[in-house]
Amino acid sequence: VRGPSKKTRAREPRNRSAQLMRIRRPTRPPRRLHASHDEHVPSLAVLQKWTALPSLPVCVVEVPGKGLGVLARRALPAGTVVAEYRFRLVKRATCSPGDYRVEARGARGLVGKMDAHTFGPPIDGVAQVGALLNEPTHPIGETANCQRLESEYFGPSGHRRGAFLLRTTRAVNVGEELTW
Repeated sequence: VRGPSKKTRAREPRNRSAQLMRIRRPTRPPRRLHASHDEHVPSLAVLQKWTALPSLPVCVVEVPGKGLGVLARRALPAGTVVAEYRFRLVKRATCSPGDYRVEARGARGLVGKMDAHTFGPPIDGVAQVGALLNEPTHPIGETANCQRLESEYFGPSGHRRGAFLLRTTRAVNVGEELTW
C-alpha cells in the first residue's frame, strides 16, 4: 500500500489570509451577569422577617400559582402607599427577553432591573417589596388594586438607580393580594 502522492496530500493554503480563514476561533458567549447577582430575591423567610412589623400594611407570602406575592395585613383605604419598588437602570438592549424588568418612565432607552438592592428592611415605614406585587389574574377576573407613582432616579452615570412607590387605587380587604 502506497501513501498519498504529493498532489493528493492535504494542501496548505499558499497565502496568509487563506490560512486565517481556515482557523476557526472560538466565539465568546455574550457577557452577562449571573442570575445569582443579576436578579437577586431573598428567601421567603428573610422577606417575611423584613415585613413582620405590625405597623406595615403588607406581608409577603407564597401565592398559589404565582410564587411570591404581597397581601394586605389589614383593611387598606384607597390611596395607601403599600410598597416601594427599587431597581437598577440598564440599557433595554442588554436585557434578555425573560428578565424581570420594569419600564423606567422618562429614562429613554433604559429599563429597571431587580438586583441585590431591590429588597431590604422597610424605609420610613414603607416595605421594600414592590417587585413582588404580581399582575392580576385576568381569566379569574381580578383587576389591579395598586398603581405606581412617579419614578425618581438617582446615582452617578453608569450606576444609576431608580424607585417608585405603589399605592392602592381602591379599598383593599384583609388578606387580599396586592396587584398592579
